[in-house]
Parts: sequence; C-alpha cells; structure tokens
Amino acid sequence: MGDICELILEQHHEMRRRFAELDDHLATAQPDEQALARSWEALHRLLEAHAEAEELLFYPLLLRSVDDAETADETRDAISDHNKIRAAGAATAGYAPATAQWWSVVLQAREHNSTHMAEEERGVLCTARTSADPKTRVEAGSKWEAFMAGRLGELAAASHDKDPETYVAVQTG
Repeated sequence: MGDICELILEQHHEMRRRFAELDDHLATAQPDEQALARSWEALHRLLEAHAEAEELLFYPLLLRSVDDAETADETRDAISDHNKIRAAGAATAGYAPATAQWWSVVLQAREHNSTHMAEEERGVLCTARTSADPKTRVEAGSKWEAFMAGRLGELAAASHDKDPETYVAVQTG
C-alpha cells in the first residue's frame, strides 16, 4: 500500500511518459493510426480515472486536513483543470487520429494536464504531505489503488465535469 501523494506522483510520471509516446507518433511521417488510437485511448483512460480518483479521494482528504480559504481555492482550481482536461480529451472523438484537428485537441489536453500536474506538485501535494496524517494518506492510497484497479479498463463512468464551487461546498459540508 502506498501513500496517496506518492501514488499521484507516480501516475503523473506515467502520464508524462505516455504523452512522450504520442510524440513518437507525431514525429513519424506516416503514423500507424490504429497504434496511435490505442496509445491515446490508454492515456485518455488514465487521465479520466486519475481525475476522478483525485476528486473522490485526494481532494476530500486535503480539505479535511487543511480548512482554509487558500486550500479551498486550490481545490476549485484543480476541479476546473480536470474539466478542461476532460473537455479536450472528449473532443478527440470528433476527429480521426493523426489529423491536424485531432493533434490539436490532444496537445490541448497535454497542456492543461501539464499545467495541472505542476500546480499540484508544487502546491497541494506538498500541503497534503505536511498536513495530513501519514496513516490517513496510506489508507487513502489503498482506496486509490482499489479504485484504479477497477477503472483503468474503462473510462470512469462517474467522470464528468463538476462545478468547482459546488464541489468545495459539498466537501467542506
């Protein structure tokens, strides 16, 4: 069982690696569209499941551990980021893989995701590590691993845009 903060960081690394794999396809004059579609689908599933797991497990833990306006604002920002990543990811369905339009929305998803990960890594993950009890983080990590085991084979059924204000209000009761 891992600490939820460490598991999130591991998945961030995995996302960066998978986006780098897409770069290899982009650099090819005649990319294998089926292989490209499979690579994107696996990454898209990971992005969706990761966002949903953060919303179900990490951000509630953070908000319970640190009850202040700054943490609530950072959480709202993260939920908004997840919505942008979801929108760009969903937009790929409207285009054939390897077309200019498809690459455009994939690169939008990458940009939104890269910005979001960087913000988390220098902000809320540090806050959670210094504010949440280590045992609580490990318990949340166990739930994270169980959630991911069930979600990576499918797009997260519960994954949908959320209103950042409503999300924080519900989590902080």
